[in-house]
Amino acid sequence: YSVNQEILMNEGKEAIDGLRYNVWITSTSTDLSDTKFRWLTSYEDNGNVDADLPHIVKVNDDKFLVIWSEYSYDYDTWGSGFDNIKYMYVDSDGAPISDIKEMKGYLTESKPVVNADGEIVWDAADGQKLYFFKILPDGTSKVIDLAYAGVGEAEGVSLLYRTHVQ
Repeated sequence: YSVNQEILMNEGKEAIDGLRYNVWITSTSTDLSDTKFRWLTSYEDNGNVDADLPHIVKVNDDKFLVIWSEYSYDYDTWGSGFDNIKYMYVDSDGAPISDIKEMKGYLTESKPVVNADGEIVWDAADGQKLYFFKILPDGTSKVIDLAYAGVGEAEGVSLLYRTHVQ
């Protein structure tokens, strides 16, 4: 993901304040003869939303999930709960094969993975609860939350952990 590099090169680093991050993807043919570039989002420069923490997850040889968090510059709602997470499927050429879908949740630097059931899963915590987020094979999403109590179990997910505090 990046800001509009053309504006940055033409106007200099002073232009960075109004530029918004967008998600893009490139694909290169296996014989390295062709590379395609596609913007997947179009957040407006000087707007109040941009993309953050993008990930790409291989579902199979011709299907990938691109997922990112929307970062809002609307400070009235900032920090008031889950973020907006956007995701879409692309093929091996990077061409969209689904609409952009939305769910509430958190993304982190940890990469989502595909589990044995074909679900894309990741975890995140907000200081009070541990959450497991899932995108199911049909493209719908699910959130499982566990209270921080040392032991938690919900919907087939069980967790035992210990913390060390000095």
